[in-house]
Amino acid sequence: MPRPPARRLPALLLAPLAAVLAPQAAGAACGEPVRVEVERPTRGSVEVRVDDPCAPGRLVRFVHNGRPVARLADEAGRAVLFRLLGDGPDAIGLVDEAGNVRTVFDEAAPADARPPVSRAAAPPPPETASGTARATLLAAPPALGRALLQDLPPCRFAMLRPENEDGLVRLRVESGCPGGGVVRLEERAHGLRLYARLDEKGGAGFVLPLVEVATPVEVEVEGGPQTEASLIFADPERVTRVVLAWQDAVDLDLVVHEPGAVGGGRDAAGDAKGRIERRDGGKDSGTKLESYALPAGGLPSGTRLRVAVVNRTAGRRPAPPHCGAGSGVAFRLFTLLGGTLDERRFALPPPPCGVALAASAYERAVSDLRLR
Repeated sequence: MPRPPARRLPALLLAPLAAVLAPQAAGAACGEPVRVEVERPTRGSVEVRVDDPCAPGRLVRFVHNGRPVARLADEAGRAVLFRLLGDGPDAIGLVDEAGNVRTVFDEAAPADARPPVSRAAAPPPPETASGTARATLLAAPPALGRALLQDLPPCRFAMLRPENEDGLVRLRVESGCPGGGVVRLEERAHGLRLYARLDEKGGAGFVLPLVEVATPVEVEVEGGPQTEASLIFADPERVTRVVLAWQDAVDLDLVVHEPGAVGGGRDAAGDAKGRIERRDGGKDSGTKLESYALPAGGLPSGTRLRVAVVNRTAGRRPAPPHCGAGSGVAFRLFTLLGGTLDERRFALPPPPCGVALAASAYERAVSDLRLR
């Protein structure tokens, strides 16, 4: 599956903002302009990069649809804001120390208001970006300006540290928030929502199997910061992945049968080439996920895999409340095969009470895959 090209908008040079963004550091070395670059990594997201040589280690303040957002610049003075876009036109502004807002991204701007693009420096992609970058000076409401100038408490920031192995992301969230709070991770493209609790150091961890080249996620700490990131899976064709997703508070088991072996499920047997890379007991709130992965070349092309789902909570002889009317379980199955994603919806029918289930009813076959 080819990676979609990022859509980059023309860079802005906001010429005297350097001394305004960081007046304490203003001086002879701060004569360079502030450079702002806007890029559309995916249709539903935007990334704004601000390079200010006078603002290393300082807060750079933005406004997204009227909501204040701040990012900490690195040692080179670069601050990056990644945002997921809503249903309506989005606008992002850069805020100076006086509370003035310069619009750097505006989906509602007419096409003729967009600055020209140098084809040699930044060739436009075939599909025209729906947003634009322009340096319009707007007067911020006084209350908003004052809010942006206030010192932000430690719990306003969260750092995301992802470790990515063949599209299985272990995401560490680090914040200055007190332990015990709830952290929400939302992957809007497929409606996945995961929850975790902060440890005593203000951190939490998530495991997310990726099925797309670029996966925008939003992370929010209860009573604290909200931040976004785009998780990249550069070579999805290197892995065959099956992901089981469900919402009900039951323990489902993903089982993948390979030739002569069971490559998934708790009854794994034989010399399986694939592995269950994420297990979920169904006890936490939000979306539950289990996933199986088989590296490319692990089994010959044309090999058949049989995918099944087991309701461990109901068991082999279901008893109330996990049987009878209303006890069915809905789930989704994502299959990444040869770089192509397929998503299907299923439902396990309510099992009868007090009756031992046949093998085919206990382990429900839901899909047959043939490796490419």
